[in-house]
Order: sequence, then C-alpha cells, then structure tokens
Amino acid sequence: ENFHRYDLASHDIVFIHPDKPFYRDDLGKRLKQQLPSHAKLVVYGYEFHPNNLKREDEFIVNGQKFAVYGKS
Repeated sequence: ENFHRYDLASHDIVFIHPDKPFYRDDLGKRLKQQLPSHAKLVVYGYEFHPNNLKREDEFIVNGQKFAVYGKS
C-alpha cells in the first residue's frame, strides 16, 4: 500500500527511515495531523528529521542514529 495514503491514526509507534526531507510531499504535516497525541515517531538515520514534532530522545546503536519524536 502507498505510505502516503495509509492512515496512521490507529498506531502507537511509527518507524521511518526517510529518504527525503519531511517537508516534501507534506510528510511532516501529515504526521503532525494523523499521529495520535500519545504516539511516537521513531526516525532512523542522520539525514532527515521532522522540524514540526518535538524530539524526545535520541540514541546511537552500532553507529546508527535513532530519534524519537512526539507531538508534545
């Protein structure tokens, strides 16, 4: 299924390894609108991170960056 048409509202955790900035295709806006207030977005990688969600945590595993975002 096309990720851009997939309803994220029923998920508690969304994991993404983005290949382009969040502002393209309105992905950041869509995540802000559809993620429930308790849900977390986990972003894998160094390159692209949302600027409209709050970074709550980040950590490195085997040299790879992970960051956790929420709406609060």
